[in-house]
Amino acid sequence: MNTTTINFRIDELSKDELQEIAEERGIKVSNLVREIITAFLENYNPHGQEDNEVHKIVLEIPHNYNQFQ
Repeated sequence: MNTTTINFRIDELSKDELQEIAEERGIKVSNLVREIITAFLENYNPHGQEDNEVHKIVLEIPHNYNQFQ
């Protein structure tokens, strides 16, 4: 699998929350975000699109993410 880098900005509170979750799970923030994005993409199919179609992604990390574990 080829990989690439994506850069994005989030507010400091969200970054701190992601860091805390990652530390609790013993992983890096980048691995946590990768898991979140992968799970989102696996479940994203708004209009029955084929897997090879391009689609826009808006990813929001809830402040209560810890409660989903």
